[in-house]
Amino acid sequence: MSKLKWGLGFLTVLILAAAGTGAYFAREQMQSTVYLQGTTINGSNVSGLTAAEVADTMLDGYDGSRVGLWEDGKPILWGDLKEFGYGFDRDALEQELQAALDSQKQDPKVIVKSLIDRASERFDLGVYYRSRYELEIPHRFDSAVFDAKVNTEALAVERVDSVDAEVVYDKKEEKFVISPEVVGTHLDDTTLRSFMKEKLDALTEGEPDDDGVYRAAIVLPESLYVDPPQATRDDQALKDLCTAKNTFIGAKVTYVFGSKTQVLDYDGIMKMVDIDGPNATLNEDKLRAYVAELGKKYDTRYKERKFKTTYGSTITISAGLNEYGYTVLEDQELKQLIKDIKSCKPVKREPIYEKTNSWGNPHYYSRDGVSDITGTYVECNLSAQHLWFYKNGKLICESDFVSGDVTKKDRGTQTGCFPLAYKESPSILRGGQGSGAYETKVQFWMPFYEGQGLHDATWRGAFGGNIYKGDGSHGCINLPYWAAETIYNNITAGVPLVIYY
Repeated sequence: MSKLKWGLGFLTVLILAAAGTGAYFAREQMQSTVYLQGTTINGSNVSGLTAAEVADTMLDGYDGSRVGLWEDGKPILWGDLKEFGYGFDRDALEQELQAALDSQKQDPKVIVKSLIDRASERFDLGVYYRSRYELEIPHRFDSAVFDAKVNTEALAVERVDSVDAEVVYDKKEEKFVISPEVVGTHLDDTTLRSFMKEKLDALTEGEPDDDGVYRAAIVLPESLYVDPPQATRDDQALKDLCTAKNTFIGAKVTYVFGSKTQVLDYDGIMKMVDIDGPNATLNEDKLRAYVAELGKKYDTRYKERKFKTTYGSTITISAGLNEYGYTVLEDQELKQLIKDIKSCKPVKREPIYEKTNSWGNPHYYSRDGVSDITGTYVECNLSAQHLWFYKNGKLICESDFVSGDVTKKDRGTQTGCFPLAYKESPSILRGGQGSGAYETKVQFWMPFYEGQGLHDATWRGAFGGNIYKGDGSHGCINLPYWAAETIYNNITAGVPLVIYY
């Protein structure tokens, strides 16, 4: 019993002592001008600080704040909160902080728990009880300062226009590819300010970093851009177009006209192609029209012809009398053109011409561009009864002659422009009927029109003048032996003969 009494007595002493000590500390805390141990405001530990000190600390967090707007990994706008128009109402903040401190000192439960915390600390019986306060910080916001800071002209990186994805030719790849779109970076000031205001409001209403400083790295979203590209690399229409444009890639037809050429390149070909989705089809109607235009430009046979004579005058040969020249065979040329384009390779060639008549005689000799009398030809002036033979621009021979007898029916020499049909040596000329029939042997025979031709006439003692009027030939051009031989040895089938008065 004595031990029990002693124990109870000792416990009573301890309780009285504790009560006395607690009363002392409670009185001490109620009179304190600082926050109790373990107090946090908006997440920051303010134990042992006065309301003014806490206000100064929070103000330092604003003064040292760092805000940056980032785009594509680079800062484009930065500054502290004050530069963005944000600030504290210092007096109002301290009043709120003081009110929190006063309420803490007057709350018995807080004081008791603080005492228990002290005892826990002393006897390692637990952790502090923490008084947590969430205060609405009394901000000031200056919209004029904010607007001056936040606008597209203030951004450090120049704005970029949007560029649509498109189908382009890649020289390295030698084919069409889709160039990717470029997302433009133009911004609307109102939208940008609304975005930044929302982010900065959230920053100032939240908690600062552990060191009490407000920091924010704000990433600019692409959704704020006001001019997004209308076509992207993923658009099916672009993919289809790229496929279609590669259908005839590499095709090129170079038409040869002597030293001159006309090129039907890829761009020209594509103007005659119908595109439906990824499919490209040659439009035969357009191709036929192209071939027809080719003929219209380069056909020379059965077209009116202008010719400058050796004497310097210019004569006109009617289309019906112009049997020399080139005619594009449109049906055959169309088929060949389609084949060439589908080969997707460069092709260089002449158009497909009508080369010979039904007897196999050539229609032409040479051409250079639209001209088809290119320095090699025989010129026969029936009025002067004189001819000239030029080869490659050089005069090879000139001579008087005797042409068809114009005083007799159907014996005149035919005027016009004709290709030399062929040449033959020796040859026998036959013609006429009944008593008018003849058979004459010549050494050099060069026909040009329905039995008429150039040949030697050794039976004649003279040439030129007016012999052809009454003593002319049956239509042929009679030449001295030497002249016929010279021409024969230098001429080939197809060479044009221009015969005129």
